[in-house]
Amino acid sequence: QQFEFDMHYSLELGIVVDGQMDRYYREGNHSYRAGELWLCGMWEPHGWAVQVPPSNVIVCFLYPPFLARTFFQEAPEINWLAPFTVPWNARPTIPEARRKDVLRIAEDIRKDQSRSADFSTVSLHLRVLELIGIMLDSWRTQPAPRRHVREDYELVGRAMRLVFESTTFVTASEAARACGLNRNVLSRLFTEYTGMSFAEFALRYRVSSAAEQLRKTEEPIKAVAANWGFSDASHFFRSFTKFYGCSPSDYRRNSRMAEERILLSNSTLAGERLLLLGR
Repeated sequence: QQFEFDMHYSLELGIVVDGQMDRYYREGNHSYRAGELWLCGMWEPHGWAVQVPPSNVIVCFLYPPFLARTFFQEAPEINWLAPFTVPWNARPTIPEARRKDVLRIAEDIRKDQSRSADFSTVSLHLRVLELIGIMLDSWRTQPAPRRHVREDYELVGRAMRLVFESTTFVTASEAARACGLNRNVLSRLFTEYTGMSFAEFALRYRVSSAAEQLRKTEEPIKAVAANWGFSDASHFFRSFTKFYGCSPSDYRRNSRMAEERILLSNSTLAGERLLLLGR
């Protein structure tokens, strides 16, 4: 099927259990087979396609502060966010010898869904850390280790909240003043923790929010652009096309068509289940 690029605040970690999945990034693409993992960073444009069906995958969406605040006294230098913040083609891969371990964890995740909600959630957190640990353990070109400083991430989080609480354009200087930091210091910390500049982060948030409004409402495109701080329609069009690979109008139309396909597919499956039960 045709696809457009998507992006979201949550980090994404995916496991291919069967088949082959191609993941598309703005700068290229990569194929993943059974026992391999793919990653997406915060608001990183990405797409996907199944190359060898049937393809069975597990996708985990991770709240970034969960990894940023994960800290073990025995190994304070481990940066759990690092694999998500480097460019896609510099990320760690799973050695063939460890793919059986990944598939074992995938099976454990599936089994954990039958446990009580609390234990299932805690178990999932531990499984995710184990998966990232396998990647970090085999990553030969990872960034130089640094001591985890929770206070630094809290400052980055404050700058993020400033973006989340505003629909207008927030400059790096305004964010730095709100955090009580020098602009250069905030820029360094922000790039270190997120893999992108503050300006890029703020832009992706506004474009992503505009895309959500395009999907959910009938508001004119110019009104949607203005709602998210784009006074120049051409700037909105260029930014949107850069991240999503299509125009805002095409995105809205294709999103509606995709929703109709899903509804039709679910309706067909429900009918097949009823026929099966009737037998």
